[in-house]
Amino acid sequence: DIPHYQGDAAAIQDMGWDLVIGHPPCTYLSLAGISWLYKEPDRWEKLLDNASVFRRMYAANAPFVATENSKMHRFGTRLVGVKASQFVQPWQHGTGHTKPTALFLRNLPHLRPTCVVPGRAHALARLPPSDDRAQQRSRTYIGIAAAMATQWMPVLIEYCRNLPSCRSPDATAADMVKTASTVPLETYAQVAFVKRGHGL
Repeated sequence: DIPHYQGDAAAIQDMGWDLVIGHPPCTYLSLAGISWLYKEPDRWEKLLDNASVFRRMYAANAPFVATENSKMHRFGTRLVGVKASQFVQPWQHGTGHTKPTALFLRNLPHLRPTCVVPGRAHALARLPPSDDRAQQRSRTYIGIAAAMATQWMPVLIEYCRNLPSCRSPDATAADMVKTASTVPLETYAQVAFVKRGHGL
């Protein structure tokens, strides 16, 4: 019975949520793929697209926002315009793997390790080639997701507890999902200013 919107996050992220957790694509922002920027010229255009999606999610109209991504290369960091608040690892949250995950937080506390375990396997880096390799590598570890839920929900509950009693949500989650599913997405433009040399 949990409402589930399937579509562009831009159509639903600004509708009145108290907490938005975004997982924008990291393929072209990731430090792991920086060498390909020089080997495949069309990756620069895709890098700009990834950075645009990231900025949009990070700018969600909500009091609490967390945006997750991989460790970025210097071009990605400049384009998104914000540095990671912290890096978390799966081995800090119950799985003996390494995968530095960057969290870009607005009004949320840093995640504290919940279950530090031995083992530092580079399991995702060693996945064999397959059609769903990228999808497997981008999955959020369950221990990190559980840490988000258990550590951020008290902050959210306290926030809601302190709201004026006259405040009522404009719509339920089901209403927002229904609206986002039926209203066409408005188009908009973003402009990035990049400093080159002494000029702008």
